[in-house]
Amino acid sequence: MDVKILMSTPVFLHLNQEKLQGFIENAAHRLRTYGVHDFIAMQGDPCRSLFLLYSGQVRTVMSGPDGKQIIMSDLKAPILLAPAFIFATNNHFPVSVVAVAPCEVLIINKENFIELMRREPIIMQNFMRIISDRSCQLTRKISDFALYSLKGRVATYLCRFGSIRNQNEVAARMGVARPSLSRVLAELATEGCIAFEKRRVVIVNRSYLEKYL
Repeated sequence: MDVKILMSTPVFLHLNQEKLQGFIENAAHRLRTYGVHDFIAMQGDPCRSLFLLYSGQVRTVMSGPDGKQIIMSDLKAPILLAPAFIFATNNHFPVSVVAVAPCEVLIINKENFIELMRREPIIMQNFMRIISDRSCQLTRKISDFALYSLKGRVATYLCRFGSIRNQNEVAARMGVARPSLSRVLAELATEGCIAFEKRRVVIVNRSYLEKYL
């Protein structure tokens, strides 16, 4: 394991390399490997250790009781997985975590990590910042779902990312059926906001599109 990769992880930023090396050598941990489409964690699984995506890329997916799924996020290494839930009263994974590329996940003992935060205040600060940033991201996502119509959510997505390349994936991110997304895109195209170029949806009139934000 390359400690320099760990040093680039937000939770370990600004920690002395020697101290980080000593922590990894003495903490109870294991490095697990996963192939594409493997489940790293299932929604509802206990979250009792620190999960750090050491290499690769994962997708987090939330499932409803009716089986409907929403893509929550795509995460690239190095990054913590579900950091807020390790200390939660209900400390279970709120989403399923699926590998979309070959992955390695470093699993670190919770008590050892707590002791590191006690010894090194910078780790505590890093961890609090990570949780705060994730909370802000979740708030924006909730706002997109609760305060905007589907047309407004599509407009928000287009203004944020510039185009749509895969309508099935975007529909899954928004938690809607593909035909519903296609209908809204057709309406926006008729209004002159967007255009279909081969397999991409691109913005034609951004200022008109922004009226839905």
